[in-house]
Amino acid sequence: MTRSKLESIFLLMSERDEAFYKDPANLRQILQDFEINPKFEGRTLVDLDLSHVIDFSNFLNRGYETANQLRTLGEAKRIWKETLAEDENVIYLGLSGDMVTAGIAPVVCYMMEHGYIDGIVSQGANLFHDTARTFGYLRRQTSPQKYPDTELFQEGAVRMYDTLEKTEPQIFTPLMMTHIARELTEGGPKVLTTRELYNHIGRFLIEKKLEKYPGILTTAYRKNVPIWVAGPESSVLMMDLAAAANKGGFPIEVGVTKDLIEQARIQEELEGLGYRTNLVEIGGGVVRNTLQQIATMSYLLRGGLWNMEEPEWFKKHRNAILITTDTGLPYGGASSVPMVEHNPHHQYPNQGENLSWGKFDSEGRRTTVYMDATVALPLLVLGLRDDEEVRAIMANRKPLKFTNLGGENLQLQTK
Repeated sequence: MTRSKLESIFLLMSERDEAFYKDPANLRQILQDFEINPKFEGRTLVDLDLSHVIDFSNFLNRGYETANQLRTLGEAKRIWKETLAEDENVIYLGLSGDMVTAGIAPVVCYMMEHGYIDGIVSQGANLFHDTARTFGYLRRQTSPQKYPDTELFQEGAVRMYDTLEKTEPQIFTPLMMTHIARELTEGGPKVLTTRELYNHIGRFLIEKKLEKYPGILTTAYRKNVPIWVAGPESSVLMMDLAAAANKGGFPIEVGVTKDLIEQARIQEELEGLGYRTNLVEIGGGVVRNTLQQIATMSYLLRGGLWNMEEPEWFKKHRNAILITTDTGLPYGGASSVPMVEHNPHHQYPNQGENLSWGKFDSEGRRTTVYMDATVALPLLVLGLRDDEEVRAIMANRKPLKFTNLGGENLQLQTK
């Protein structure tokens, strides 16, 4: 019968006489095998020695060799880098949460400017706050208990947790959206996709010289990055457009069904051209599901019944990174379902609820970073920025381009 490692150690120690252990010089002889039993799979963990960290890329590379969320952050950087390395990969950013008022808009702009993402699905509130920031409105730090919220309301300020913003943009944007509605309906009634509307808002901000600071919408307009909005009615800008239609009489609407059909068509065309979609998701909720369900919408174009057995009915995403602080998996929250449900005791160790819906390719790489996105996203982007191999990849990358972003039919331009 073979002895276990632990039994062998105890046997060796029992063979020593008492005098051996009384001499401290002999202690080193007891220490022999420093490696964990090779039957247990996994990389040997490497401690984070900051004296060897030279930049953010190196920090995340070394972090990948450690544990917990620093390891998953390092894994996320590797996945993003590997995704960029293949021209046929298209990368969508899902933008949930209060990212703009927290100061992250320039990070998103940087990602567009340097080609780290190709398209965006956002919730509407981020884009209203982005518009206010583009105008030049500043925000101020506060704390939830510092002032009565009723006083803030009376004094023309709104609060987003620990940040204050002036109410004034909410008074100005209805004027802007009325002008945009008038302009877009000069040729007759319009039913727009959210992508068309927000592209026109970005254009209007630039053309009318309303852009004090480059914003997400204005940068997306310049870089031809399409932005769709999930749950578009949850936004001041959409309320302003509704006011222009209702009170101003402008025949303009935003059609959610048009968004869905367009997203299904683009996904179908991308796969037909040999491209694959990949996701970087900030938070969850309706934005996350809107992004993920694009892979399942081929039936919108094909008609007939959903056919689960025919692979062409599913245009699955390949790689994915989720950044979230929501860990309430047992309670069924859409935000908290991890990309991979690690369970070493299960015969299917890389389970993912999203696989059961046909949203992801099981051969793709997926990870979940449980971290505040205002910390994790800038670190990831800095890691890509400081990586010499990423710079070489981006210098030679020939990604797909979107064209006609302000028109009714979004077009694809191949390399």
